[in-house]
Amino acid sequence: MGDETVELPDGLVLKAHAPTADYPSTWKGSNSNRLLFGLIVGLAAALLVELVVAPILLVNALAPFDGAFRPATATVLARTDFFAEHQYQCRLDLSYEAAGELHRQNADLWIKCPWGPRVGDTVQVTVNPSDARDVVVQGFVSARSELPNATGFGALCAITPTLSFLAAVATIYSRTRRLAAQKLAWRQITAIMRGSAPPETSTDMPLVFEAEDTKGRPRVFVANIRGVGTSPWRNGPNLGDRVEMALVANGQREALIATPDDTQPRVAAITVPNRFELRALDLPDL
Repeated sequence: MGDETVELPDGLVLKAHAPTADYPSTWKGSNSNRLLFGLIVGLAAALLVELVVAPILLVNALAPFDGAFRPATATVLARTDFFAEHQYQCRLDLSYEAAGELHRQNADLWIKCPWGPRVGDTVQVTVNPSDARDVVVQGFVSARSELPNATGFGALCAITPTLSFLAAVATIYSRTRRLAAQKLAWRQITAIMRGSAPPETSTDMPLVFEAEDTKGRPRVFVANIRGVGTSPWRNGPNLGDRVEMALVANGQREALIATPDDTQPRVAAITVPNRFELRALDLPDL
């Protein structure tokens, strides 16, 4: 069994030996499988809600400008300068007729009053047919006139990261399922803990290890154990510790990892740092 090997990305082949624990033969039903699948379901549900809510909010924001509001002419009765939301604004006291009734309501513009309509001037407004107190002055910048832009930008900021995260998790899940379907045997290796790398997410555990390749040379790789929160080793690992780990790997980024202390398979992203990355990790160029 001394000629057993395990293949990591970038053509790195490490020495392996017979497993010293009874590792599960399937990934299906494991905690990491359920975690990733649950993430996919949750993110898909969140994306669906965002895709439903965003158009509704955008339609409401556009209502004063797309014909949903009724046009009217208002008279400026008074105006007041004030400072709010990090800018000077002008509050107009307006009088206008809507649905056969005379109404008086305030409307705020994002300008100083000397630059806006004067007392006695008339301005064009649009009025909400279901609430005549909801009035928007046309031709001037205000919170209402900027609401469609803010809504569209907010929707984009909400949907884009959700979609990106969903795509990333789905890719990890798909790759791991394909790996597990190959029914590859567990290969156990002995490695030395050399440090940690910056995590991609708060639940990642990227650990840097050194192990011998098939020619007996020390080689460094990073095992980013995903969605853990606790170490699969009973103690540590601490810097310089010699640890045992078992891998199911086929040379691709995604792999399954377990240890004699915790045989529950977990998903790990395996990378082999180049010379520049080794220096960034404060490790020698092995």
